[in-house]
Amino acid sequence: MVTVRLSDECRLKTFLVRTDDKKPVEISQGETVSADFMWAVYRASLEELYFTFEEIDRPLFLSLEGSPKLRAVLSELGCETLEEAIEKVIPTKKVTKPKSKPKATTTKKSTTSKKSTTKSKKND
Repeated sequence: MVTVRLSDECRLKTFLVRTDDKKPVEISQGETVSADFMWAVYRASLEELYFTFEEIDRPLFLSLEGSPKLRAVLSELGCETLEEAIEKVIPTKKVTKPKSKPKATTTKKSTTSKKSTTKSKKND
């Protein structure tokens, strides 16, 4: 689901956004709304707007393969391939490796004791 808000650098007071249910909504600084996917993609390079694409949008991007709209989308995003466009706008999944538990170190206790032998000299 694409969300959009006015960018921090935006000098406009409001902006008309086409939402994901195809209705226009006026947003102002600090407001975030869900935007129509194609509306957002065609406006992705506007400095006044800040878009957030999510993993759920990947199938929508992939559906552009072979579409006449693809060329316009790639141009708008400044990319040469669909894969490059997807990598640019959809955050990559962070693969976290499970932390391995530190191996328990055992200290060996000495079971043999050294006998100290002392020679005593007898003074005669």
